[in-house]
Amino acid sequence: MDDIITQLWSGLREAGLPEVMLYLPDNTASRCHWDDTAVIGNVRVAMLADQERKIVRLVPVEACTGIGIA
Repeated sequence: MDDIITQLWSGLREAGLPEVMLYLPDNTASRCHWDDTAVIGNVRVAMLADQERKIVRLVPVEACTGIGIA
């Protein structure tokens, strides 16, 4: 779990900003709260609601292309 996005998000969470915008590899963005993540094995994944498909996507945080403050 030593990827830069997780490190940045962890620092933001500690500073009181647990909700961020994650920029995804498919050129979309999704708002996510730290509490809506889980560690599976040694990979932190974000659980993102996909209302169009009516599913929850599990996206590895390390696969995200950027992070922003929501």
